[in-house]
Amino acid sequence: MARYLAARANTRASIATLRLATSAISKAHEWAKLESPCRDPGVRASLKGWGRRLSRPQRQSGALTSDVLAVIRLTAVQPRRRGRGIETPEQAAERAKFDLALVAVLSDAGLRRSEASSLTWGDVQRWDDGSGRITVVRSKTDAEAQGAVVAINPAAMQALAAIRPAGAGGEVKVFGLSESQIARRVKAIAKAAGLEN
Repeated sequence: MARYLAARANTRASIATLRLATSAISKAHEWAKLESPCRDPGVRASLKGWGRRLSRPQRQSGALTSDVLAVIRLTAVQPRRRGRGIETPEQAAERAKFDLALVAVLSDAGLRRSEASSLTWGDVQRWDDGSGRITVVRSKTDAEAQGAVVAINPAAMQALAAIRPAGAGGEVKVFGLSESQIARRVKAIAKAAGLEN
């Protein structure tokens, strides 16, 4: 594992990428009920050392990356705690559909929480090739309220189609969550994927 981290670092991988890979490997071992090599003190020391060598000043969070989305897709359907118990596989599958649609749209369209919160089904349009577009009616950076149209890929459109209620009119909110609920949801998704800091 330490050699793997060194090889990735030597191919110009960032410390964030190394941490992401470590989280994914650790999670895969956890699912397989195997001891994770990432817990080895030598691996931890190696990751810490690469952190010192590769770290750059912290920047403001940007859109979710494809690497992060890949890890989320792998972990989304794993049952989580719900109240005092654990989700059934069916509950986990339903929740995962929503989680994947949320992160796919946030990532692909680069939406802020406020924009995702106010998104309605009328703002979403599918094109013939399977991709689509989202009309952002009002955003933080749109002082004149002119709106903006952003394209989203077929995978994000599929994820949205999977959560659209039958007969949902154009005025119905896509996610039905407040900004703070979206923030908590994304934090829970990241935690479940082993991506929290």
